[in-house]
Amino acid sequence: MAALLVWPTFVHDDYRFRIVIVSVVNACFFLASAFAITRMSAKGFVEYFTQFIFVATALVLAVRCGVTLLAPNTLQPLTNTSFIHYVYLATTSFSILALSLGFIMMINRRLQQRLEAAAFHDGLTGVFTRTAFFDSANMELARCHRSGDKVSLLIIDLDDFKSINDRFGHLGGDGVLIDFVNRTRQVLRSHDLFGRYGGEEFVALLPVTDQKQAHEVAGRICAICQRSGEAGATAFTVSIGVATVQPGGEDIGAILAQADAALYRAKRNGKNRYESHVVISTAA
Repeated sequence: MAALLVWPTFVHDDYRFRIVIVSVVNACFFLASAFAITRMSAKGFVEYFTQFIFVATALVLAVRCGVTLLAPNTLQPLTNTSFIHYVYLATTSFSILALSLGFIMMINRRLQQRLEAAAFHDGLTGVFTRTAFFDSANMELARCHRSGDKVSLLIIDLDDFKSINDRFGHLGGDGVLIDFVNRTRQVLRSHDLFGRYGGEEFVALLPVTDQKQAHEVAGRICAICQRSGEAGATAFTVSIGVATVQPGGEDIGAILAQADAALYRAKRNGKNRYESHVVISTAA
């Protein structure tokens, strides 16, 4: 914009032309900024407020540009007493303050979201941390208790994971964990809760899911993980313990104990399978 102002400022003094250049360039910048906010995800009041200031200021600049083009050629800064000129001066001062505040609040909101994501999600796999899973699972259990729905819990352990770390190193082991999570997410529903219980153990809470449906999910997870080595990646299998209850006040720890006992049976009976705390089943 500075280059565009050289001619009407130093070569041929033209106040009207300077206003048009400044108004058009700034209006385009503000509208582009408002459009950029439109493309942001998870917008809230702060984003909409900042977007409104951008659009409102751009409209004032557009009106000022139009009024200036209709003004006489003799218009000078000291003789510009139009109403839109005073509106422009007032809105510019306000918009600078409002946009500064908006940017600070937007940055603060993004930092808060990142901190919450870091606190609630495992840094490697992106699933819930143990604490976040337990908190969410207990709330879901309370909801299922009120509605009378059955709920199932899976505790999933990667078989012989220590040998994978020994053979491929910890980076290779991390890759297997990420591959497992990606595969399991293909089976789970969007509203199922999925978290890392510790090390190579993961837990999944399946709301409104009876034992038969839970067995189908566990079988599909076993099957999709068993195919992990087909594309040249590190092959691995999983063992799963299944617990299904109709919540009646118990917390997630009580159900987890049942699933953990079933997982122990799956390990003892040969791995690469799932077991239930009531019915013993073999993965397809």
